[in-house]
Amino acid sequence: MRFLIVMHVLVLMLCCSAFSQDNGQGSLNIDLGAVARKFDSSMLKGTPPSVATQAAYDSAYISLMHFMIRQQARTEEVLAWQTTSSRIIFAVVLLIVFTGLVFSGIQFYHSAKSKFNTPASELEMSVKGLKLHSSVLGLMILAMSVAFFYLYLHYVYPVSFIK
Repeated sequence: MRFLIVMHVLVLMLCCSAFSQDNGQGSLNIDLGAVARKFDSSMLKGTPPSVATQAAYDSAYISLMHFMIRQQARTEEVLAWQTTSSRIIFAVVLLIVFTGLVFSGIQFYHSAKSKFNTPASELEMSVKGLKLHSSVLGLMILAMSVAFFYLYLHYVYPVSFIK
């Protein structure tokens, strides 16, 4: 009888782990430690189990522990990759922002150098592309760079703690 209970609980655990949703951090929504503790406490009640039941229980418990170890290793791999990719993305964002700052500095320099010789703002749109000549072009590039960096920090790189 206990053998059937053990097998039933194992099948239930496998079904729960197969159909549970991933919470985005690589772990399942079922507390396997609580299941194992409940398993242990149920085995202590009543008459001692038979040798076959105890062997099945031991095998199931060992399988559960192996699964938990593999799950922990996978979670650590996912977090390591997320850390690496986050650093790469941050470096690319900094490169884009600093390039925008350099371009805006160049535009400010050219606009200050030729302040009196510069015609009014000129905008040319064609099938080939868009041309914009303006004394405020450096300011526009600077505003776009700062806005891009703000949006990255606010929406892409918010720091949150793992529970």
